[in-house]
Amino acid sequence: MSFSVRVTVRGYEIDVQGHLNNVVYHQYGDHARWELLRAAGIGADDLRRSGVGPVTLENTIRYLR
Repeated sequence: MSFSVRVTVRGYEIDVQGHLNNVVYHQYGDHARWELLRAAGIGADDLRRSGVGPVTLENTIRYLR
């Protein structure tokens, strides 16, 4: 299965060299996770009612270049 989400990088998320802040990568990942659930027809209210929700156990950023 493949899923992708387009994001718009905002100016305040990057430094003067044009590098994205590492925390923002994690935020983009969280955003993509919620978008995947939404695309599957699962909303935040559905999760709240059922008493479950996504939990981040580990995050890893691998910089390739």
